[in-house]
Amino acid sequence: MNKLGSSEYGTDDILNLSVQVLPLILTPGAIVRNPGAKKIRAGVLDALSAFIDVKPVGTNIPYYLQEVSKDENRTQPFVIILGDRRHPSQAFAIIERVALPVCDLLEAVDLCFKSFFVLDINYPNQCSTSWEFVQRYIFQFGDGGKEMKSTSPSVRSLRTFLSQGTTS
Repeated sequence: MNKLGSSEYGTDDILNLSVQVLPLILTPGAIVRNPGAKKIRAGVLDALSAFIDVKPVGTNIPYYLQEVSKDENRTQPFVIILGDRRHPSQAFAIIERVALPVCDLLEAVDLCFKSFFVLDINYPNQCSTSWEFVQRYIFQFGDGGKEMKSTSPSVRSLRTFLSQGTTS
C-alpha cells in the first residue's frame, strides 16, 4: 500500500494532493441549482470541481472555456489542471474566460486567489470554505473586504488540527 510519506511521493506530489483535498475535508457551501429555488448544500464533487477542475491531457481549452461560459453555476476565477491530480501536465488560472497558463498547480491557486481580491469577487459558494482556508491559513489575513463575518467552523477546526500537528 502506498503512503504519502513513502519515497514514491515527492514534495511536489504531496503539495499538489494536499491543496486538492481541501474541498473533501471542508464543508461545501450552499448553492442554488435553479433560479428562484432555495439554497441547498453543494455536494463534495461540486466543491471539488469548482475549486480545481481536472481535465485530461489534450483538452481543447478554447472549447472548454466556451462550455464553461454557458454554465450558470460556474463562477470565475477558478483553477484547471490537465492530466492527473498527482502530476498535472499543465495548470491554468481561469479569469474572465481567459486561461492563464502557469508553471504548476500552486501557482495557479496563488494567482486565482489573488485575483479574487484584486477584482473584488466573492468566492464561489461551492468551495468558499476551501478559499477561506487558503486566505486565513496560508496567506494569514482577515476578510480583506470579503463578506465573511467570522471564520467558518470547518476552517477553524482544520486550522486547529494542523496547528496541533506543528507544535508537537
